[in-house]
Amino acid sequence: GAGQLLPLVELITFSNRSLSPAQAAEYSVTPVQLLIGLLLPSAQGGHELVIYLGLIPLLIALFGIRRRQPWSWFYGAIFLFSILFALGPATPIHSLFYNFVPGFRWVRTPARMFFVGAIATSVLVGFGIDRLCTTHWTENAQQWLTRLAVIVGATALILGLGLAFLFGQVGRAPFALAILIPVGLIAVVLRARQRIAPQWLVLLLGLLLYLDLASFAMSMMRFAPLSEALAVGRSTAAYLAQQPDLFRVYSPSYSIPTQTAAAFNLQLADGVEPVHLSIYDHFMAQAGGYHDAGFSVTIPHFGDAPLDIALKDVEPDMRLLGLLNVVYVAAAFPMNWNGLRLVEEVDSIYIYRNTEALPRAWVAHQTCPSQPNWLTQLESLPNLADIVLVEETDKPLANAMPASSAEITAYGADHIAIETEIEAPGWLVVSELWYPGWQATVNGSRQPVEKVDGLLRGIYLAEAGKYTIALDYQPASVIWGNRLAWGTAVLLIGITVWRVGLRTKTSQSAGLF
Repeated sequence: GAGQLLPLVELITFSNRSLSPAQAAEYSVTPVQLLIGLLLPSAQGGHELVIYLGLIPLLIALFGIRRRQPWSWFYGAIFLFSILFALGPATPIHSLFYNFVPGFRWVRTPARMFFVGAIATSVLVGFGIDRLCTTHWTENAQQWLTRLAVIVGATALILGLGLAFLFGQVGRAPFALAILIPVGLIAVVLRARQRIAPQWLVLLLGLLLYLDLASFAMSMMRFAPLSEALAVGRSTAAYLAQQPDLFRVYSPSYSIPTQTAAAFNLQLADGVEPVHLSIYDHFMAQAGGYHDAGFSVTIPHFGDAPLDIALKDVEPDMRLLGLLNVVYVAAAFPMNWNGLRLVEEVDSIYIYRNTEALPRAWVAHQTCPSQPNWLTQLESLPNLADIVLVEETDKPLANAMPASSAEITAYGADHIAIETEIEAPGWLVVSELWYPGWQATVNGSRQPVEKVDGLLRGIYLAEAGKYTIALDYQPASVIWGNRLAWGTAVLLIGITVWRVGLRTKTSQSAGLF
């Protein structure tokens, strides 16, 4: 609904998902993959290429397309569009949408369009079931349907058993092809010849559908115990979780997987996430030393090399990482770089302390106007705590004094409370990513949260004294999106009630005469 759409539109402006045509076409299917994915599915190509809709739905959907049902042609066209789009560069459809339809430059994995195809297939299956249950088939139609069912069913049986026993492809897919399609066609023919009641047809096809989709889903599931899921990096995470204060960890070798870090309440500067803020990609490319801000689902960008050695010869910028409150670096290899001090080795993982690390929040009393090359500016500053880059030129500060401390008294995903006492005006710098929607309350008064140091949050403190600051995430896009969604829901309910009432009155009036 609008509660999701408006924040998504807002995110597009800041996202890293401005993809090239080649990146947007990643995980499209070839014609061979299309045929195999619909009839003989597996997860060997990765979950992104799973397009299986079920053999029974494909079988019944064919009966849903008929001349007297105009909507069936519409949903049939949607299904055909899903196929053509999923083929990516093999057809012009994907390129047309990439170049001319807003938003499609931010969308990759064309095979996911089969989600839309699955919805269209579901509607066609409903039309097909309705046709099979209500249509009286002529003798000639019954004969043609029987012949076609014998040909298709025998082909599926021979193909499935042949793959299983002649080519050694013993598994769920060939046996499903050999069994489900013939049995489904038998049920359809029996219904067309009035040999079984509609209720039995629906029950039998529903059972086959469940066996079809459930067996495929189970073939892709593996239930791992929690101890196994958290095994990688567990000892390292346990050690870091015992360290005091608020800090972030950076691993250039993915030594602490995301799920392990979450289990131990560790905050990472790296990780796996397909949508990043573009400004963070550029910052981390410089801070991590790998200088590649192109699209990647990981930070850092590992390229094609193994994760544990891809960046072993890359020197990170510890001052820039320190700006993000990166206090510890965990690596699968030794890192003999300036600014790092080895503190522990746990299960062959080297844990270093960043001697350039800054706290999560502080007050800077000197400012410098932010320029388009703000990353170069940051690298040239003598002290990243004392001087802050600001975009507001009407609040310059030139106090030759060191940064003041700030204490975080409450910390959450959408709420941060901070206390500080300063002797001169300054900028409270919070080492968290700036994004629209953050609101600040300073000693009970509302105040804007501004972007400082190129990507962090800043609040201007105009005079000396004690301050209590609260930062809350209250995005207008979410608030107005939810209001619009609720308003639309109320309107639709009102229209539905009105139409039902009108129809009831019409029926009552017709009954009076």
